[in-house]
Amino acid sequence: MSKIKCRGRNSEGTRCSRPVVEGHDFCLFHLPDKQEALVDKFRLAFDDEKASQLKNHPDILDFTGFHFPIPLLFMEDLDSIYFKDAVFYESVTFWNMNEQRGVFFKGTINFKDAIFMDMADFGCARFQEAIFSGAAFREFVDFSETIFRKVYFDYAIFESNARFVKTNFIEYADFCEAKFLADGDFCEASSEGKVFFNHSRFQNAWFTRSKFKQVDFSDAVFLGDLDVYESNINNIKL
Repeated sequence: MSKIKCRGRNSEGTRCSRPVVEGHDFCLFHLPDKQEALVDKFRLAFDDEKASQLKNHPDILDFTGFHFPIPLLFMEDLDSIYFKDAVFYESVTFWNMNEQRGVFFKGTINFKDAIFMDMADFGCARFQEAIFSGAAFREFVDFSETIFRKVYFDYAIFESNARFVKTNFIEYADFCEAKFLADGDFCEASSEGKVFFNHSRFQNAWFTRSKFKQVDFSDAVFLGDLDVYESNINNIKL
């Protein structure tokens, strides 16, 4: 490892203080397209990095801009965590193994502009505030039975099927300008607050038996199948 500092940034926008990988401009965590030998090093180093952050500042974990070449499994409840601009090349799962339930996030979880190249599983998780603005999901993503107090999916792109079955949006959900390029499945989803789909774009949309207290589909576009059977949605204009 070199003493030259990495060009990556942390959640506050300041330069990463880690040394770069020899012959590169980035540290092991921020380096894109890691070769196989570095993948093994990353696996060990990330376990140490995560343990160190949990010990030194457990209320905020900062993985901003990290490039993850390995599958990730988070098994513990967390406070605030930053994955802004991160790239996940393998699957990502949040599941509390000890209690056999989704992970509880007590603070803010930030995936703004993150890229998920493989499957992402947030099923049964509990979020106080979640930011997925501008995130790109290249493969299947599951938010089934998840509870969001506040969530932002504005400008997010779902290139494969996105499942929000029985998801509950408590206070606020923003899907403005989101693009669902395959199936957007909101069957039996519900809200107690406001949900916005303004200018969103759906290939196929399933809102069967969904119950939204306040929902806005202004200027949304539906290109394929649309099912609102037994839902309370009555303001969709095709």
